[in-house]
Amino acid sequence: MKFKNKVVLFTLICFIVMATCYFSVKKNNFLVYLKFQPPTNTEEITKKMTTQKAKDDYDFSNPVPMSDAVFDSYFDDAVFFGDSLTYGMTANFPIDSDNVIACKGASIRTMMQKVELSGKEEMGTVNAIGEVVDREPKKIYIMLGINGLAWMTTQQVIDDYEELIDRIRIANPYAKIYMQSIFPVSKFKEQSDDRYNNYKIDKINNALLNLASEKQVYFLDTNSILKDEKGNLSSEFTNASDGIHINQEAYELWYEYLCEHTA
Repeated sequence: MKFKNKVVLFTLICFIVMATCYFSVKKNNFLVYLKFQPPTNTEEITKKMTTQKAKDDYDFSNPVPMSDAVFDSYFDDAVFFGDSLTYGMTANFPIDSDNVIACKGASIRTMMQKVELSGKEEMGTVNAIGEVVDREPKKIYIMLGINGLAWMTTQQVIDDYEELIDRIRIANPYAKIYMQSIFPVSKFKEQSDDRYNNYKIDKINNALLNLASEKQVYFLDTNSILKDEKGNLSSEFTNASDGIHINQEAYELWYEYLCEHTA
């Protein structure tokens, strides 16, 4: 009888020990499960993972290569940000003019301040970057730099561009940013005002490509499509006496280039 009681007692003790271990393991596993559960906002996590993967896989040290042409609807969620050259898109691109945030005569720094937007003068003075953010774009195309050429060094242009990109990225971290190279000027412009010359423009564009690689934004070599064999803005692409602004044919070529160079 005593032996039987000992066996029962031993069995009972073993059962208690096993049960304690089992529930302890289960508890620890549950705590580990809770600790490493992802946030409930899975859409946000997916966006971050997708964005990071795209950046990890992409070579930002080179201009965006040619790709299959996209349809006009590709630009429905895009904003075009720049000066008078960008403003000219409203009459020459099949895009919503509301998504063109531009100011005639603007420099890079000007577009980081409050301005009166061309074609939207009734809005008064507004924050240009704020107008971009309000539209919640998925792509942002920037074309700036020609208006600062006369008085800014290459480093000053790069410093301003870097600040602009940082501000836009903070305001809209998920948008694809396309930086477009500065267009060339005509031979007449070079000869009449030596502050504007294509050697300096090429130097700035090379520096912008390096900045694009550093900041991981997409660089578009828009400069090359309007050059003649001597590196000037081709006479067939400008009717303007200032040697800077471009004609409808150039805008059509520009739009075609954007359609065929997407990332």
